[in-house]
Amino acid sequence: MGIIQKQGVQNTIISYLGIMIGFVNVLILQPIMLSPEELGLTRILYSTATLLGTIFPLGLNGVTIKFLPQFRDANTGNKGFLGFLLLASFIFSLIMFLVLYLFKDIIIQKYATNSALFVDYIYYILPLTLAVGFISVINVYFFAQFKSTMPSFLNEVYVRLFIIVIVSCYYLKLIPFEWFMRIYLLIFISQLALLLFFIFKDEIKSLSIDWSVFNKTKIKELLSFSLTMALATIASIALRNIDILIIGIYLPLSNIAVYTVAVTVAGIVEAPAAALAKIADAKISNAFANNNRAEISEIYLKSTRILMFIGFLLFSLITVNIHGLLTFLPQKYNEGEMVIIIISLSALFNMMTGINSSIIFYSNKHKQGTVLLVLLIISSIILNLLLIPKYGIIGAAIATSINLFFFNFFKLIMIYHYFKLQPFGQFVWKIMATCASCFAICYFINLGIIYDVLIKSIIIICLFGISAIKFNIMPELVQMIKSKLS
Repeated sequence: MGIIQKQGVQNTIISYLGIMIGFVNVLILQPIMLSPEELGLTRILYSTATLLGTIFPLGLNGVTIKFLPQFRDANTGNKGFLGFLLLASFIFSLIMFLVLYLFKDIIIQKYATNSALFVDYIYYILPLTLAVGFISVINVYFFAQFKSTMPSFLNEVYVRLFIIVIVSCYYLKLIPFEWFMRIYLLIFISQLALLLFFIFKDEIKSLSIDWSVFNKTKIKELLSFSLTMALATIASIALRNIDILIIGIYLPLSNIAVYTVAVTVAGIVEAPAAALAKIADAKISNAFANNNRAEISEIYLKSTRILMFIGFLLFSLITVNIHGLLTFLPQKYNEGEMVIIIISLSALFNMMTGINSSIIFYSNKHKQGTVLLVLLIISSIILNLLLIPKYGIIGAAIATSINLFFFNFFKLIMIYHYFKLQPFGQFVWKIMATCASCFAICYFINLGIIYDVLIKSIIIICLFGISAIKFNIMPELVQMIKSKLS
């Protein structure tokens, strides 16, 4: 767990620095400085690009995690594995461009009524998608090389700071909205340029493909796994973006803005899981390659305990304080309170189940995991289509949460069935009891919004801190604090 803990801590610090910047950006500045329609436009463009940018690499990210250990060779630049990835990504991007061109009229027709502003900027989708897609491929290569800090910084901090700058410039009328959108696109292009600079500087040997290694048999094996992972990745990303795309069909862009703010707040709960997965994926893949079941079990158990503790702490802080915090935003955004609570519950369950996706998709059971994801994406589309027209953004939250709950539940069942692993222990009841105590105490506090938020937050943090020490739930944290004080 040494590398995982070190880079996991670094990624968590970067993630929460990014969350703080994102909090200021999405929850304070953008709702004030952008109209709901303008904020909704940026979110639907980014969600569309994220979905499509995940599709066009066709599972190459999964290929990197699973197969790079087989090619690892510092002297030959991993036998040109990076060059092969970039070449395959370029070919797949051409296919995606053709598909987008063929279906552009259908897309325009679907969004013309309720999201006319999106239609005006629909030509941004292609370059934004290409940038997001190539960023994703390069990031995963960095992570697989256990060099996750720099790409994490660009994702979590650089992009968000840049967006704050251009939002402020637009609000101060230093640039018109057309230039705001152009620079918004350039942010992601510049992120890709920086990644290419760093990776070419460090991995220049990895661009020269050793075709004797990438023979027909090996390429067939890579592509077979790539297509399987493509379905899994598409379904996974779709589960988290299809709601925004369907909201754009049935509701005005202003509703997307409210929903985005709500999802951003709820996403704070599961941010540590994403930070840990960036490095844990590669370690799990290596462990399976070496048939090291003991290491897999250790990572699974420790990750679940740590993530569950942090998840319940963040869930308590958010749900106890959310009503008061939303009063600082424009009235329109108060509609997102129930959305935040609903999605926070599904995010909490994701934290409670640890790094289950890594175990399934980097084992020999990845096809079963893909089948599960495909079924869930079908369910997600059906539920969103049924619930959004009737219940609006709350319906979208319910649909998303139901699917994420069952996704994680079935992964738990699969891991126990195939590997006889389950990640829970006595710490579960201790953490849940701590959370319940926080809600019980905070229920009786009513001193005004600012004092409420401050005092309730202090109580929650103190109770979880006492619980961590008294019940030995987080020995790693206690040991780290002791080492710093000694």
